[in-house]
Amino acid sequence: MSTTHAERLRLEIAEIAQPLVDHYNEIDRDIRKLQAEIVELRKSREQLRKTIRSINPELIGEAKPGPRDRTKPHVWGISKERIASLGAWLQEHRGELNADGGFHSAGLERTYNGQLPIPQYGLNKALGALHEQGLIRLDHTGNGGSKYYKVV
Repeated sequence: MSTTHAERLRLEIAEIAQPLVDHYNEIDRDIRKLQAEIVELRKSREQLRKTIRSINPELIGEAKPGPRDRTKPHVWGISKERIASLGAWLQEHRGELNADGGFHSAGLERTYNGQLPIPQYGLNKALGALHEQGLIRLDHTGNGGSKYYKVV
């Protein structure tokens, strides 16, 4: 059975590309090895720092700050305080919001324009954060995908 022209070309291209694939895999292995070495060096440095500080704290300064804290201090530029104030506002208006099947972000903005403690651009994300915290619950989803919440 003979190979077609396309199959031969595919084999030739794979043969030409093989050194590139080998080099890529070699670099990838080197990166993994160096990352493991970095982890070990950091552990050793931390042990040395603690030992030196136990001998004389003035010989070496405090540890440099580590990686940035990945916990979300805010949601899309909305601070935790503003999200908490929205939660308090929702609690105050619980009765009217839970009536008629709950509320959604567009309805809140239309009905309470200017009264909300959070700007419209962050309302969906803030409601999502309040939902994660358990302050509101997702009641149902509307026809267009709107999320209808109820205050717990």
